Amino acid sequence: MRDFFLGKPWHWLIVVGIFCGMWVVGSYKLHVTNFNPFIMLIMVGAAFIVLLLVKTTKRNEQITRDPLPESADAAEDTSGPE
Repeated sequence: MRDFFLGKPWHWLIVVGIFCGMWVVGSYKLHVTNFNPFIMLIMVGAAFIVLLLVKTTKRNEQITRDPLPESADAAEDTSGPE
């Protein structure tokens, strides 16, 4: 199962929490009745989750299923600014 569910277990708990939060928002119709607070909640929550994931991921830790290939543009342009 570890090969299927990459990442830390609490990353998957965050996904479950996001789905539960979406269900609560949908059941209270917050996206219709209070649109501006809803958008702010989404933006702040997304920024917090991304920051949390970036800060807790170690350098060179595998976070994707397959290694990401290096693009041809990045391989050719190693000289830096001219």
